[in-house]
Amino acid sequence: MKRILLFILPLLAMMSSCIKDEVEDCPLCKDKVRFTLQVQEEGVQYVTRAADEQSVRDVNIYLYDSRGVLPARHFYTESGSVECSVLPGRYEAYAVVNVHRDMGEMTREQLLAVQLPSVTKYETLPMSGSATLTVEDRMPAPVIIVRRTVAKIVCNITAESSVVYT
Repeated sequence: MKRILLFILPLLAMMSSCIKDEVEDCPLCKDKVRFTLQVQEEGVQYVTRAADEQSVRDVNIYLYDSRGVLPARHFYTESGSVECSVLPGRYEAYAVVNVHRDMGEMTREQLLAVQLPSVTKYETLPMSGSATLTVEDRMPAPVIIVRRTVAKIVCNITAESSVVYT
């Protein structure tokens, strides 16, 4: 019994020790904030009729701490809103919409270097956007505005019969 107490007492002392930083300065000591992040498309400027330009079918959300202190977060959902639970702080938020797959965890540099493959026909148009968010308790629902990343250009060229082809 004494051996058990001699083993447990130092463990309890270590677990109840003070931390060097103040609680206000320690982001890992704060509770996570839960919020809903909305993704909205930018107003359509030119109608192409080739695809549903305002449809948000799936979203990859990336949150990066601008100071590099808080961990990066990735969320994937098949709707236009994402339920997030993160530590309070200032984040750079990036949204990649309608790629029809979970892009997985990435660093900011990897995300900015992503190139989507070319497709000849789109069911929904890929879109992307970014915003700076300050996550705090009882904050209003943040919104990221996305715009399409592709456009279809159709050129009809006719030549007069008097033009000679060589």
